[in-house]
Amino acid sequence: MAFLMESDVLFHISKSIAENIANNVNYVESIDFVHSLIEARKKGLILVSAHEMTLDIIFHHLAAQGNNRAAEIIRKIKIKQRQKKSLLKSLTKIIYVTGKTTKPRKLGNLLVVSCNSINKSNFLYPPYLLAENLSDCEFYSTVIADNFFDDQCFDLSRLKTHKSRYTGGGGNTISNQYDYYKNQGLDLCLCIADSDRKFPQDGLGDTAKFIVDSDAKNPSNYCEAIIINTYSIENILPIKITEMEYIKDKGKDQIEEFSKIKKIYDDVSWKFLPLKKGVAGADLKSQTPYSNYWNGVLEKLKISTNCCSQDKSNCNCKIVPSLSSKLLASLLSNNTIDWREALSNEENEHMRDTYRKIVLNVKSWLCTGEVMRS
Repeated sequence: MAFLMESDVLFHISKSIAENIANNVNYVESIDFVHSLIEARKKGLILVSAHEMTLDIIFHHLAAQGNNRAAEIIRKIKIKQRQKKSLLKSLTKIIYVTGKTTKPRKLGNLLVVSCNSINKSNFLYPPYLLAENLSDCEFYSTVIADNFFDDQCFDLSRLKTHKSRYTGGGGNTISNQYDYYKNQGLDLCLCIADSDRKFPQDGLGDTAKFIVDSDAKNPSNYCEAIIINTYSIENILPIKITEMEYIKDKGKDQIEEFSKIKKIYDDVSWKFLPLKKGVAGADLKSQTPYSNYWNGVLEKLKISTNCCSQDKSNCNCKIVPSLSSKLLASLLSNNTIDWREALSNEENEHMRDTYRKIVLNVKSWLCTGEVMRS
């Protein structure tokens, strides 16, 4: 299944493009698109699909023009066509390119775009991946998408993801970057953010809310956002790897404190735990939805909340310890971690569901591969 190693976003060529070329209708824009498509495919930037009759028409036209190298690429695409059927069913995004004059529109997992629109855009380049910072982009693409495997993601398991167009929004300014690409309409982009919820009934955090509001006010055919239902990206790190990093240079008492984090990890509340802040005693003294929820969770898990007096102003202790804000960056720089084993053997089902969601979206939008020689 070598074809799975040779792709970016999948472009499906409609029969209308071949008919345009054969009948000399909108010929220039159609043949310009085909030549650009072939060049992008040769460089390994895209995956191409089409019905065999469509490919035959294009092949014979290119061969008749004496453009044998381009015709050879079309021939190779045709050979691999049957192998793409399972992949077509798995991808969440497919670019359906038509030779007809039409406005871009979404039909299920298809984005229908005219070849003329693509000629005026950067769609044949890899899409942008937007996240709150570049470390997040790397974790979603290089770590999760490349290393998480299970039966539900099997057809995408051999797809590689490109690493060349990451964009970090700098916290909640990610929405500005997202709006910019949507307004430009020249590039494809995928945006991923966490929900920042600290308890089940909590509203979205600023970053996620800005993104959701952006899509409501300014919907786009070319860009898409997914919100992960977890407080922060640290909540989807495998617990064994998090513990390994946490206990470095720590004393016995600090190491024992991590047992509280592990208790919560096994509970449904894990995805709401503010790991970079921890749970402070002062925050549980007030009567708020947050304190009510976490007091209940900690009582259920038999984690003591008696770390200070009833006076909130003097309560500076941490009931649940905080993790370093540099945790993810530190883990990404550690070349000894076996991410494939850690992710694929993860037992927390919410985390596995999150991994699947990331894999399906990242690999559908950002897959890449080897050069195809003519």
